[in-house]
Amino acid sequence: MTVPARLPCVDCDGTLHLLTVFEEELPVEPGEIIAYRCDSCLERFDIVWD
Repeated sequence: MTVPARLPCVDCDGTLHLLTVFEEELPVEPGEIIAYRCDSCLERFDIVWD
């Protein structure tokens, strides 16, 4: 499964943008932390990949 580049912000309904850079050849493993930042409220969200 690919990591989404954008997600909706749960705080302000803005857009979260992916901060974490991944190598295309390597899959994202469960338990990895994926960082996003909202373009509206500037909050950072660290999401654990499941």
